[in-house]
Amino acid sequence: MKYRKALAILTFALLLTACTLGAPPPQNRAPSLPEVGEAPTTSETAVPQETAAAPAGSVVVGTPFIEQVDVLLMESFPLQAAAVVRGNLPDACTTISGVDVVRKDNLFEVTLSTERPADAVCAQVLTPFEENVPLDIVGLPAGTYTVNVNGVQTTFTLAMDNAMPTEIPTPTAVAVVSPTAQPSPTPTATPEPQEETCTNRITFMGENVPDGTSFAAGNTFEKTWTLKNEGTCTWTQDYAAVFVDGDQMGAQSPVPLPKEVAPGQKVTIRVPFTAPQTPGTYRSVWRLQTPDGVQFGPGKKGEGQFWVEIQVTEASSSLNLGAPTWSDPMDKSTYWFLVDTDNTRFKMNAGALEMIAKTKGVLDEWGLSQRAAVDDFYLEVDFTTGDVCSGLDRYGMIVRAPSPEKGYVFGVSCDGRFRLYLWDGSTYTSLQDWKAHPAIRTGPNQKNTLGIWVKGSKFKVYVNGQLVGSVRDATFKDGQFGLFIASGENAPFKVRV
Repeated sequence: MKYRKALAILTFALLLTACTLGAPPPQNRAPSLPEVGEAPTTSETAVPQETAAAPAGSVVVGTPFIEQVDVLLMESFPLQAAAVVRGNLPDACTTISGVDVVRKDNLFEVTLSTERPADAVCAQVLTPFEENVPLDIVGLPAGTYTVNVNGVQTTFTLAMDNAMPTEIPTPTAVAVVSPTAQPSPTPTATPEPQEETCTNRITFMGENVPDGTSFAAGNTFEKTWTLKNEGTCTWTQDYAAVFVDGDQMGAQSPVPLPKEVAPGQKVTIRVPFTAPQTPGTYRSVWRLQTPDGVQFGPGKKGEGQFWVEIQVTEASSSLNLGAPTWSDPMDKSTYWFLVDTDNTRFKMNAGALEMIAKTKGVLDEWGLSQRAAVDDFYLEVDFTTGDVCSGLDRYGMIVRAPSPEKGYVFGVSCDGRFRLYLWDGSTYTSLQDWKAHPAIRTGPNQKNTLGIWVKGSKFKVYVNGQLVGSVRDATFKDGQFGLFIASGENAPFKVRV
């Protein structure tokens, strides 16, 4: 574990554990799932309120917790869109029962409802869910649109009118037969009709890197596009994807198709890219090309394109912090109190600090280091997950903690999301809701290096050297740092620091 303070800048690199100042801290918790639009006023987990108990055989209707709403714009023309809604259900018996979408001008109102059997006996364990809600955006003019899902909002922008292209009649080929120069006693042979040329059409089926995904300068990544052959021509391996506009980002062009694709079949095209060195937004635009050099893309006339669009962000290395002020190899518990509660245990194991979440579905629990309070710093910690890690199993660090029950909490989940929140001892304040990011390595037996840079009221958070978010908050000016763990899916859930 490293900790630098160069101008009060702290760097600490490894997996952290829980600790306090000399004596075991009170059990430190923060709510893992606050009520949407309202922070809980106690440290207890908020549970959605349902209607009163119904007669046997009927269902109880309610609403789910909504944690995050994203809008996925599918690369086709006209564009298609879907709201990706993530959250939690109050127990394993509850399911999403209804989705209602109403648009008024530039606002999409989406209402999700839940139900469960009234007579079901279920453990009160929060159950994550993800729901894809199609949004009808065909024909909408350019502009910014708001999507409101049970009170949680996000926006998306159409850069141009999303109208269907005007139909242009396809000219019909007419065979012209020239008469013979001189009459012949034998009948003139009727010419064979010319065979119609086949058509090349595409339906865009999916991709792996959504628009706006962030990458550190110089990072390499692979973009995939899945396309369906909706025409009448068979795409041979002489067909290829070709770069046509924007930033090529080091990609090879053309990229031959990996297989022959008959009408009605699908193919996935894979193209490696390298993020440019300068921060900014970059788009690389592509189409398919026939062996004769004719280009085509999605759309009724093949007029469309497909692309990759990324954000290049700064890396933690650009902070130029110098050597760490303090570091800890984490092979001894010298600076850490080994927390042991009903739900959480920290222990030294094989040269590392091991955090164990013993109970599923409880709040974040942390412990503070015995190091002195700091104000401005950079802290870096290496975390390695154990043999089980999924969903909202989560871990991370707490910083600027003025007391054991207060501080800023930054963590990642095993399904590839991160968040940052403020806990003041009784109230949860989200500074960054759960948000997916490709820099996070997901699943079991994975190492993630988390970093947080704090100066004054500004916070920057990093995952594996890549900036993933920044916020401002001035509630706490300084405090201690520590580690946290919590289980959303698996118990025991283990992480080594």
